[in-house]
Amino acid sequence: VQHLQIIKKTPPSKEPFKFFPLSLPVTLRFDQAQVHNLDIITAPGKRVRLDDILLNDALWRGDRITIHNSSLLLPALRLTGVDAQMTFRDHWPIHGTGQLAVSALTRQNLQPVALRVQGPLDQLAVQGESRWPDPLQLRGQVRPLDPGVPYVARLQWQNYHWPVVAAQQLYSRQGEAELSGTLDGLSAQVSTD
Repeated sequence: VQHLQIIKKTPPSKEPFKFFPLSLPVTLRFDQAQVHNLDIITAPGKRVRLDDILLNDALWRGDRITIHNSSLLLPALRLTGVDAQMTFRDHWPIHGTGQLAVSALTRQNLQPVALRVQGPLDQLAVQGESRWPDPLQLRGQVRPLDPGVPYVARLQWQNYHWPVVAAQQLYSRQGEAELSGTLDGLSAQVSTD
């Protein structure tokens, strides 16, 4: 599919998202599928664009969707090797894993972050690990249905060689960064030795 739009026709509301059970009366299966330019339009002038979605072994049976080795590709990040399932009942719980590469940090030799996501769609718990060049651990929460997609996270490290300004050989025995923000920006408080 070259261009797909999902348009919300109801007027904007401050009401929270309503989780209705959703079940297909048939089974929908894709061995392989690609959507280029998926636009989700929630109000006039409010658009979220997903550049490329690559699905492999995707199945929607009843109220459950499962995907394997799939990808979401955006200019700023790449989410690959995604294995996930989502159930359209209760608060639409998701359980998934994948590899996240952030374009700006890949140029600084940050290896892809191994991510695990679980929980209800309105409040996802995220865990991750990476090497940049030493191990980093991430734990946080994201609220994808709230305006601006707010998130909080804690990044922790031990015996870390900072890859920025390599000539200065910056080293930290231990530390952490408290991260918070929305799609519009990020705030970080760093504490290290």
